[in-house]
Amino acid sequence: MTTDNTLSFELNGVSITLCVYGHAAVLTTDTGFRAVVPVPGKKPFVAPKTMRRGMSDDLKLIQGIGVLIEKKLLGVGISHFDQLAALDQDGIDYLSLVFDFKGRIERENWVGQAAILASGGSTEFSRRVTGYDASTKVSEPYHVAGHRIPG
Repeated sequence: MTTDNTLSFELNGVSITLCVYGHAAVLTTDTGFRAVVPVPGKKPFVAPKTMRRGMSDDLKLIQGIGVLIEKKLLGVGISHFDQLAALDQDGIDYLSLVFDFKGRIERENWVGQAAILASGGSTEFSRRVTGYDASTKVSEPYHVAGHRIPG
């Protein structure tokens, strides 16, 4: 079976699917094997540049990003909210393909949440996590792993 960007076939009794999109191609089999490779002739994915220096932002303040996903994003060079906010559709598609997110970035609106946080604002989720509302400058005790930290 072939579509615009997908080729499926069987080889020696193993079903194989090759999906090419933007910067990368993903090869999967029905046995659970999965490999991501760059597409020859395509410019490789480069994380959007950031004007910020120093420590990374806490990407876990974005609803849908936990410790594991934050590590994956750091691994491809995304460490600040403004970088996530600057992702174009090719970047979103690449991350979705490489990390097997299946529309999660759009569904959970990571780009929109990151834009709010990059501008110094807060989202409902970030307020719940930190207890801090950037719009009112009111702070509640910070919560870490369900425990209130006196402050």
